[in-house]
Amino acid sequence: MLQLLVIGCGGAIGALMRYVLGFRITLLAGNAFPWGTLFINIVGCFLAGLLLTLFVTRIPLSDVLRNGIQIGLLGGFTTFSAFSMDTIALFDQGLWLRGVLYIITSVIVSLLGAYLGMSVGRNI
Repeated sequence: MLQLLVIGCGGAIGALMRYVLGFRITLLAGNAFPWGTLFINIVGCFLAGLLLTLFVTRIPLSDVLRNGIQIGLLGGFTTFSAFSMDTIALFDQGLWLRGVLYIITSVIVSLLGAYLGMSVGRNI
């Protein structure tokens, strides 16, 4: 029961962080391209890679706390469901090149973010 509560609280915090950050990025960059979702996915993947590596190599945490951070907080923060809807919206608007660019950039840079996060975590 404690595990569910910790994951749920982490998820709520992550979702609120995603909303506020995404909203602010959209205000700054405009909504012609889903910059907020892209940024959040990249940062979320970086943090997942970094924290997973640190939790395994340097910062031992209980399963409850580790799952609360990784499944709850980062799961609520990253936005691949929003990524999917943003991509479909671009396609529905006939912006095929932007949609494909968004897919490629999201996947490649998010994977790179996770890899870089793991690299940083290994070298701290």
